[in-house]
Amino acid sequence: MPPTPWRDLWRWRWMITGIALVTAILFGGWASLCAPVFEAQAVLLLDPREERVIDAADQLIGDLKLSSAVVESELAVLRAPQLMRDTVASMTPEALAPLAAPRWPSLLGAPPDTITAAAAAERLSRGLVIERQGDGFAIAVRLRSPDPALSAQVANRLAETYIDAQLTERQRRATAATRWLVAQVEERRAQLVAAEGAVERFKRRQLAATGTSVSLLDQQLVELTTARADAQAAIADGEARLAEFAETDAVSSGQAPELAALRAERARLAREDAGLATRFGPSHGERVALASELGRIETEIAAERVRLRESAETDLEIARRREARLATEIADLERAVADMSESALRLRELERVAEAERVGFETVLDRLGRSRAQVEMQRAEARLISPAVPEPSPTGPGAGVLTGVGAALGLSLGLLAALAREALRSGFARASDLEEATGQRVLAVLPRLPLTRPGAITAALAGRGAGLFGERMRQLRAMMPAGPRGRGQVFLVTSAREGEGKTTLALALADVQARTGARVLAVDLDTRRAALISETLGPGAPDLALHLRDTGPLEAALTRPRSAVFDVTGLPFDEGLLSDRLLRDRIAMLLDRLRARYDVVVLDAPPILSVADGLTLAPLCDETLFLVRAEVTPRASVLAALDALAGVGVTPAGLILGSADPAAEPGRYPSDGVEAERWENVA
Repeated sequence: MPPTPWRDLWRWRWMITGIALVTAILFGGWASLCAPVFEAQAVLLLDPREERVIDAADQLIGDLKLSSAVVESELAVLRAPQLMRDTVASMTPEALAPLAAPRWPSLLGAPPDTITAAAAAERLSRGLVIERQGDGFAIAVRLRSPDPALSAQVANRLAETYIDAQLTERQRRATAATRWLVAQVEERRAQLVAAEGAVERFKRRQLAATGTSVSLLDQQLVELTTARADAQAAIADGEARLAEFAETDAVSSGQAPELAALRAERARLAREDAGLATRFGPSHGERVALASELGRIETEIAAERVRLRESAETDLEIARRREARLATEIADLERAVADMSESALRLRELERVAEAERVGFETVLDRLGRSRAQVEMQRAEARLISPAVPEPSPTGPGAGVLTGVGAALGLSLGLLAALAREALRSGFARASDLEEATGQRVLAVLPRLPLTRPGAITAALAGRGAGLFGERMRQLRAMMPAGPRGRGQVFLVTSAREGEGKTTLALALADVQARTGARVLAVDLDTRRAALISETLGPGAPDLALHLRDTGPLEAALTRPRSAVFDVTGLPFDEGLLSDRLLRDRIAMLLDRLRARYDVVVLDAPPILSVADGLTLAPLCDETLFLVRAEVTPRASVLAALDALAGVGVTPAGLILGSADPAAEPGRYPSDGVEAERWENVA
């Protein structure tokens, strides 16, 4: 049975009593020698109300957006030594005279006549307490000094100095911003003048080069295009007329009225001859006259056709020449339009630049006008709502109270000393002691190795540097409980306290599991240290917190370190407590996804007794492995951690005794006949 804690403490009762007695005497003597202390309190209010004379969007120096972080920052300003030095510098030597009295009058004799400003500021700073009142925006300025009037005066003067410094700083910053805006206005004005000058110069050059505009050229181009279309139509008409002359009577009467009249006359004479032919022969006089007339008409028809053909050919040639001339003019005009369009593009670009400069100049000019008004309207964002008043009676504790405090403190120190001595001797050296004390099975006893960093364990396991440690890790792998087929297992690796070696164990477990061909993921959820991520990935490692906040995919948080055989992910060092900032169901869903993706998932969890994260994670995992560092982890810590796990319904699959001396355990596993190396675990 393990020793009873109270029985162990009883062994150190005389030491505890002696420490309590000595501290009580020291505190009582100190209280009897101390000069009386008077306390005064002034209350400042950080005013969150905003004046609407100037819109918030137009302010160069914005008002404080009050929050807990801002209030803490203002508390730090009030505690700054420089603020106290400025306060003391504004006070008269007579007001600071009470500080010249010695704090131990019975030992130091007569007080000095004066005290330096630096010494006064340093002494007053030791009696200054600045704290927030409740959850609001009120700040208490409490000051303790040997004189009640001095305490009240310094507390009020410190608050006033803080308010004046706030206002002065805001005015200084607003003035500096105004000077910057004046310079910006001059610079923007010069840029605007240059841009507008460039536009005017380009317009003058364009007008001098072309003497016309793009719109006029476009109108001329339309007219020439229409004329060319007419010329092309005339060419087609002329070609059609020439084609008609290929046939004897193809020329229409509409195109040649003279030819039509000759044809009509020929037809009439032919009809008369046909009528005479029924009665007379060819030699008849009238028929001979008609034949002569028909011959003359045929001659005139042939001559008219020749004349018409020559006229059509002349008209066609004229139309073709006109079309060619118009085509040349159109090509020249199109080139001129293209040149003018490029110039127009350049002009529009210059005009856009000038417009942008004009808008920028007007914006800065308007901003300058508003900023000059703001310089004159600055106000402090704090006000004194309760000035300090002198208290007639001292507030420091009496000798009896301090003696009791000393006795309580001594008793606490004695108990701590006794517990420390018990902790130093209450570690477990052998697995049998650990099993007897806890009633749980020890799965493996891991020896010490000469490694300075946990990250070196994977290289040691890959080579021959692990020795006995590698054999014991493979033994642990064989003894670990198997999960259901087709579904990955999540193992939580934790310990009672920091520095037990759990990060090294998690890395080694992931390595030996991965070397069997399994898909393995090591997850660093120890957000207080993030040792696993820093050892394997270093700065800039993928952040699992982005996936847990639904701002990043799971794949982006998974990576495989160089020369490693397993994947690594985790939360960064500054992520905070899981139990405070991440919901339980989010982690449970994440583990379900990891079970589907990997055969084995090893979680490096925070120590059980350090933070609550381990107790949050343990019920979500399939098995828990609890590491105890041999001869270091106190018995009470181990039992308390196991009780805490039991409180959340978790019983570890087994205990692991780490950093053990191989000589203290039977059944050593030598490596090739070489003695197992010792391991100073720093994880």
